[in-house]
Parts: sequence; C-alpha cells; structure tokens
Amino acid sequence: MATTLTNSLFLYLIGKPLPTLNDHRITLQCLQDYMLLDMDLQDIPKLEPNTLHLRHFSCRPQVTNTRAIFQVPFQGCGTTLETEVDHIVYANVVDNSQQTNGSRVGVRHAPELYYPFACRYRQKY
Repeated sequence: MATTLTNSLFLYLIGKPLPTLNDHRITLQCLQDYMLLDMDLQDIPKLEPNTLHLRHFSCRPQVTNTRAIFQVPFQGCGTTLETEVDHIVYANVVDNSQQTNGSRVGVRHAPELYYPFACRYRQKY
C-alpha cells in the first residue's frame, strides 16, 4: 500500500533556506512489515547522500549516485508509534546532522536536511 506524502522537506544552511526537494522526487511506500522511503537527490547537488540517516545515526540508506533508499523498520531506528482511534501511525525523520564528538561540537560540511515522514495504517480488530 503506497501513501501520499504530506510532509515538506526542510533544508537549512547557516539559518538560510535552500531550494527544496520536490515531493514528486520522494516515494514512501507503507508496506506490511516496514516503510520504504526512496529519495531522488538530483535537485540537491551539494548534499552528500552518505551523510543521511534516520533518527538513529546508525540507520543509513542504500545510496547510489542520485538516490537514497531507506528500509525503515517499525521497531528500531527511532521509529515512533502513535495510536489514533482507527489508525496506528509509524513516523521517523531523515536528516544529515553529524554526531557530536566528546566536546559536544558537531562540524557540518553539508546543508542540514530534515524530512519527517509517516505511514498510517488502519487498526485491525
């Protein structure tokens, strides 16, 4: 089951917005056992795809020259679960922030990317 994206991609570099990645370049599939997020990064030439990760720094995509593909588990990688009256919602975020070192200082060599996404599933009775 595929879903329509309603989130926006936010890019910042030193507090200034950069050109955004169009939603038509992102595909989110809400599958039975995980979420599959495919990002076409051709519009952001300065972004290094190998710096991308989910909420947990260790959860990284499969990267090609122009694409980043995340297989996002329902449990793990920082995925959250919310329950609604008729639905359950799994959510996570893609970004390229750097881990802080021992002095809590992070060095950034690429624009900051922040892309929240979520899949809604009808609850089964």
